[in-house]
Amino acid sequence: MKISGKNLGIAIFLILFGSIALSSASGYWQTESSKEPVRFEDGAFEGMPNPADIRGSYSFSDISEAFGIPVDDLIKSFALAEDTNPSEFKNKDLELLYGELKEEGTEIGNASVKLFVSMYLGLPYESEEETFLPLEAVEILKEKAELTEEQIEYIDRNGIDVSPYHLEKASDLDSVDELAIKGEGVDERSINGKTTFENLLEWGISWESIVEILGEDIPRKDISIKDFCTQNGLNFMSIKEALQKEAAFID
Repeated sequence: MKISGKNLGIAIFLILFGSIALSSASGYWQTESSKEPVRFEDGAFEGMPNPADIRGSYSFSDISEAFGIPVDDLIKSFALAEDTNPSEFKNKDLELLYGELKEEGTEIGNASVKLFVSMYLGLPYESEEETFLPLEAVEILKEKAELTEEQIEYIDRNGIDVSPYHLEKASDLDSVDELAIKGEGVDERSINGKTTFENLLEWGISWESIVEILGEDIPRKDISIKDFCTQNGLNFMSIKEALQKEAAFID
């Protein structure tokens, strides 16, 4: 039996689009990539989402929905502006925001999100390379996650002060490549991970004020504030904020 060209065209059309409609209805046809990570298939974490499958195209809302982490914790941990839209900000945007860190031999990007999510929830994840986190993320993990001593040692060692890269508002991200995000123009009294107590004294902050904020005496002046807080179990971000306020009142 011969089939005319017209009937053949109709048949192909029906078969092709009928297959698409059937696949779509059954969930096999997707017009865009899934924002749901693969799940562990066996073991103690069977059925739970795997942090290793987090991609740069995931927004913070995607992460929050897939893993149940509050978006506020994600935004604070990666030192983003408070008005950041979690549905629009994607993991790959971190590499744009903190891109200058690559020149210093470090990087904060999608791998950092994978590490943070895994530690926050206690899920297994093995990074293929040394991974870094903002100090804000380190503090939140210490506060909300159940970490091993080895994990605490790792994030303390790999915590980065990203304060020179902070944006005042989320809209600044659109022109972040034009900003002097390497710290140019940052106030010389800006406290970071390398600031020592001796620096504070040189700025004019009194010894009494420093001790009052810390709640204890300082063994020596040349130790960095960050190291002192780590050694004494103090929240560096809270101490830093209080000391920064003191510095702001100095003429």
